[in-house]
Amino acid sequence: MSEKFANNVVCTTANQKALNDKWTYENAIQLKAIMALWQYTGERKYFQFVQNVANNFLLDSGHTIKTYQINDFNLDNLLGGNIFLSLYQITGNQNYFNAVQCLYQQLKNQPRTLEGGFWHKARYPQQMWLDGMYMAHPFYTHYAFAFHQTENFNDIARQFLLITYKARNKVNGLLYHAWDADCKEKWSNPITGTSPNFWGRTMGWYGMALVDVLENFPTTNVYYDSLKVLLNDFVKAVAAVQDVKTGTWWNVLNYGNHNGNYLESSASCMFTYTILKALRFKWIDEKYKTVINKAYKGITRHFVIEKNDSFFLTNTVKVSGLGGNPYRDGSYQYYCSEPVVTNDSKGISAFILMDIEMDLYKHSNKGKGVTVVLDDYFNAEKKVDITGTLVPFHYKWNEMNNGGFSTLQFLFQKYGVTTKQLAEMPSKNNLPLNGIYLIVDADDSSENPNPNFMNISTANFLRDWVYKGGVLCVLHNDKGNSEFKHMNLLLSQFGIQVNEDSYQHFSANQFIEGVINVSKNNEVLPNAELIYQKGICSISIKYPAKAILKKNGVVVMALTKYGRGTVFVTGDPWLYNEFIDGRKLPIQFNNYVAAEDWIQWLIQQVKNGKS
Repeated sequence: MSEKFANNVVCTTANQKALNDKWTYENAIQLKAIMALWQYTGERKYFQFVQNVANNFLLDSGHTIKTYQINDFNLDNLLGGNIFLSLYQITGNQNYFNAVQCLYQQLKNQPRTLEGGFWHKARYPQQMWLDGMYMAHPFYTHYAFAFHQTENFNDIARQFLLITYKARNKVNGLLYHAWDADCKEKWSNPITGTSPNFWGRTMGWYGMALVDVLENFPTTNVYYDSLKVLLNDFVKAVAAVQDVKTGTWWNVLNYGNHNGNYLESSASCMFTYTILKALRFKWIDEKYKTVINKAYKGITRHFVIEKNDSFFLTNTVKVSGLGGNPYRDGSYQYYCSEPVVTNDSKGISAFILMDIEMDLYKHSNKGKGVTVVLDDYFNAEKKVDITGTLVPFHYKWNEMNNGGFSTLQFLFQKYGVTTKQLAEMPSKNNLPLNGIYLIVDADDSSENPNPNFMNISTANFLRDWVYKGGVLCVLHNDKGNSEFKHMNLLLSQFGIQVNEDSYQHFSANQFIEGVINVSKNNEVLPNAELIYQKGICSISIKYPAKAILKKNGVVVMALTKYGRGTVFVTGDPWLYNEFIDGRKLPIQFNNYVAAEDWIQWLIQQVKNGKS
């Protein structure tokens, strides 16, 4: 359903033109939703839509953003930073980095309360709003994670702790819309400084902010567990005010079916997204799955209308705020007086994000308890990034560029598989007994001046590990791009050898040359018909190994069942972003589908090894 809303409402020519007009959070949330849909589907059109809109705002090589004014110190304007930052990580385009730096400068200079909380806007002095937590802090966290600003994580956590302490009602756990540190606003309580009511969407922003921040927040940080406590308190409070009859939530949360109140779609989608993501990452108790199942049914039943192939999301409050001119006093009557509209950008975007998260949650049990460990020892290439920091690169989980594995990591996590990276020699102390160990493109001396080679003792350990139920995957490479002699110490124990040669070697974008046909009922890739590989080595096999995919007589993929475990080998690191994220390959190739097939097959091998 998320794709139908994207195609019929967001990704239209008319809406793209509207998105190009002004740098706003309403536009940014739409781009964020479409970016998530691109990751979820691997469809190029969604990425292109986001990139085209983002490019429209780049002025002066990204040093200026169209219509953006830093001196407004408006936290709403930071939400779009997530888009520029992701585009920089994917493409490496310096213009996107420059735009990110523009927005980060605002964060560095944002006015603060005496306690250290960001003002919501320059024209709202001494005020923290729940809305601002989503506008600023996922971007702040994303930036800190991407550019090694570890000291910023403490600041991010303290902002959450501060606004929660100041705005949370101690009786029902709900949070007031805003807090005025000076207690001077007409809407603020003269003692506590809080606004008078619990507006649904502002709590929705806060909840989504928490889970999006936790996704990139270091588990080793002293505040990590504190943020999880805030999340659990939030979910408990929200679940308590869920409408019993419909499973959705009211515009003013604690008033229920009071005169003038109504069930509101954007807050309902935001709460459902928050709880779903918290469940998927196992930050909250499984008992809340009944809450989200009821909520999702209620949202699709009460708010979604399909008519003549068009889709409509109803019952979204257009906007609600505090102060300003005309003055908004935060009263119950005020919140009920704002216009209620259909197909509002905030509502639709929250629906798309929620719908994706629901599907992710449904799939997440398939790989429950399974861990995939990506090697960062035999493939230990390093480079200096834009900050001057030496970092691992080339086929790593967090890399979003062409040579990274971020899309593959997303797909593993979609099926509930835990992803880890191992920068040490594998051993019984760091490799789970029943898991997946993934070695990609082992280094030779041309790639790494000090390569770590496979040795016979480690090969013997991995042989025994497979025998006990481990699943070993080797995505090798062709001659000149990988190490062969030492890796064959390992593979030869399973009847497999990677050969120092090169097939499928041709110039970039000669896609027809890279076609590999997959026969029906292939045991590893049952749903893929055409895949693409470029620059591969051939594979030789002997019993007990067997070929599972060939091209012109050359073995492209092989596997061995050994004891309770499994070994899978192919001659190319073919599941890196360039060939599965949809930005490059023609649509007829099924690499994205093949990646999902492969992951589900691997999960089953782990489960078989446990039986």
